[in-house]
Amino acid sequence: MKRIVTIFTIACVLLSMSIFLPVSAATVDFSVNFDEEPDGATANETLLGDEFIMSTGTPASSATVEPDENGGSLLAMTGYTDIKSIMFFDTAYTFQVDFITNAKDNTGVFVKSVEPEEFILVENPKNANTLQTFNFYEWDWYKENGGTAEGCSSSIGGSGIFVMPGDGIIRIGIKTYQPDGLTVATRIFELPAPEGYQLGERCTIQIKDDITTVSVSINDTPLAVIELSEPGTEYDGDDPVYGFYKTAVVKDAAGTELGTVENTRVCSEYSLIAITTRNQELSIDNVVLQYEEDESNATEAPSEPTGEGDATEAPTTSGSGAATPTPARTSSSTARPSASENNEDSNTPIIIAAVVAAVVVVAGIIIAVVVAKKKKKSS
Repeated sequence: MKRIVTIFTIACVLLSMSIFLPVSAATVDFSVNFDEEPDGATANETLLGDEFIMSTGTPASSATVEPDENGGSLLAMTGYTDIKSIMFFDTAYTFQVDFITNAKDNTGVFVKSVEPEEFILVENPKNANTLQTFNFYEWDWYKENGGTAEGCSSSIGGSGIFVMPGDGIIRIGIKTYQPDGLTVATRIFELPAPEGYQLGERCTIQIKDDITTVSVSINDTPLAVIELSEPGTEYDGDDPVYGFYKTAVVKDAAGTELGTVENTRVCSEYSLIAITTRNQELSIDNVVLQYEEDESNATEAPSEPTGEGDATEAPTTSGSGAATPTPARTSSSTARPSASENNEDSNTPIIIAAVVAAVVVVAGIIIAVVVAKKKKKSS
C-alpha cells in the first residue's frame, strides 16, 4: 500500500506541475504580396485583411490592388488612408513592408501607437472647432494652435513612433505630449538614407519592436534604435488616460545618441501598427508580420469590421505638408484584443485535457501496481 501511495503522490505532483507550465508558443509568420489578388480589390478584401483593416478620411481615399510595371500587383493607397493592425501587440514582433512613392513626406509606418478612436479628442480651433480625432493620416495641428516647445513641430498622427521616407533622408518621428497646442506634438530626427536608396524606387522598411527597444532598418541596412523607459507615464487632461513611455533616446546604427525626447506619446500598454498616407500616392507590397502566439490559437483570427470610414467634407487644399482639415470618420471599430489576451481563453481546454489525461495515467499506474502485487501473492 505504501508503494501505491508513493506512486500516486508522485503522479499528483507531476500533474500539478504540468498545469502551471506555460503553453508552448508558435511563431506566426504572416506575409502577403498582391500578385494573386484581383485588380480593384480593397485592402480589406485581400489576404492583408486577415491581420489589418483599412480606414479612410474622404470618399476619394482608397487602398486598392493595381497592376505594377513588372507584371505583378501592388496595393495603391491614395488620399487620406490608414491601414491598421487588427491586433494590439503587447509582445515582441517584427513588421516589414515595401514602400514605392515619390512623396517626400506624409507617408509612413507607425508602431507603438494608440488606436485613434480610443485616443483623446480635443477641440481644434484651427479646424472649425471640431473634436479632433488623431488618425494616422491626420495633422496634429501643434504649431497651428500656438505650440512653442523647442524642437517640436507639427506632423501626422497622434501617438507612437513613425518612419517616414523622404528625398535622400529617412525621418524618425516621436510623438510627444506638450501642454500647449492640442497637447500632441512631434520630435523629428532626420537621418541620411542608406546607400542605394532612391526616392520613387522600392524601399523596404523593417521595424523590430522588442518592447523597450525599437530597431529600424531600411533596405536591410540598420538605420536607428529607439530606447524607451519609464512606462506607464500619464498626462494631465488626457481622456481616456493611457500609459506612455516618459523617455525615448534615439540613436543611429552606430550607437551615437541623436537626441532624447521627454514626455513621449509612445504607448507602453500595447502597440498598434499602421501604414498611412496623408493626401499622397503610396504603393505597398510584401507585407511581413512575425510574432509569437500560443500554439492552441495559432490559426484563430479575431473578427473585425470591414467598413471604411465616410467623410462629411473634403479637405480644402491638397498641400502635403500643410494643416488642411481632414474630416472625421463616421464609422467606429470595436475594441481589439491584444496578442496575449486573444490567447488566454484558449488555454482553458488545454488545461482540462491535461487534467483528464493525468487522471487516466494515475489510475492506470494504480491498477497496474495492484495487479502486479496480486500476481506476486498468487505465485
